Amino acid sequence: GDLGDGTPSVEEAIDELGATPDPTPASLDADEWPRSVSGSPETIASVLTQLADRIGVDEVMVQHTAPDHDDALASHALLAEAVGLDSQN
Repeated sequence: GDLGDGTPSVEEAIDELGATPDPTPASLDADEWPRSVSGSPETIASVLTQLADRIGVDEVMVQHTAPDHDDALASHALLAEAVGLDSQN
């Protein structure tokens, strides 16, 4: 349902997309720039590293669209671990 912040439920998002998206490959083509990334923490870390290297940045901001706050925090913690950072809970 509507949480008042514009974030759809998982079911609403899947319905809008037409299906559950396939996980993103851990290795991107040279000219590939995905609009969103999904998969294991290691896959996401790999994709973000590749994209950051391409444009020469040393910082990346991640926006989770999980409707449940605790799920979003857990996802951030898993990604932080995969890139070698200590998560801050």
